[in-house]
Amino acid sequence: MALAKILKPKGVDVIDCSSGGMRGSPVVSAGPVTYGYQVPYAERLRKDADIMSMAVGLIVHADQAEQILQEGRADLIALARELLYNPNWPMDAAQKLGVDKQFGSVPPPQAYWLAKRAQSVKSVVPSTYMKGMNVG
Repeated sequence: MALAKILKPKGVDVIDCSSGGMRGSPVVSAGPVTYGYQVPYAERLRKDADIMSMAVGLIVHADQAEQILQEGRADLIALARELLYNPNWPMDAAQKLGVDKQFGSVPPPQAYWLAKRAQSVKSVVPSTYMKGMNVG
C-alpha cells in the first residue's frame, strides 16, 4: 500500500496485483487457489491506495472478468496463462459477451468466414462453449 501511495503522484497509473507464482506455490493470503484468487489484492489496493489496479489469478471466463470490472473490484484484467492456453480468448469473450457479433475484432478475411459460418450453420457453437458434440 505504502509503495502505491508513493508511486501514484510520480505518474504511475495502474498497478498489476499479482503475488507471483512463477516458481513454486503462489503466495496466497487471500484464500484458496481458485477462480480469481488474487482479485482481493487488486480490490484492496484500488480502495486503500486510491490507484487503478489490474487483477490476475485464474480469471478464465469472459463473464467472470466482466463481473470483476462491473463490481469495481479492479480496473483492468490481465490474462496471462489463459491466453497461452487459448489464444482466441479475446474473440471468444467478445462473442460470449455479445460485444462483437460481426467479428469486427479479427482481420477482415477471418471475420468474413466466421460470420459466414455463424449465419449458415446455426446449430454449431464454438468449441469453448461446451464439451463434446452433445448440444444441451
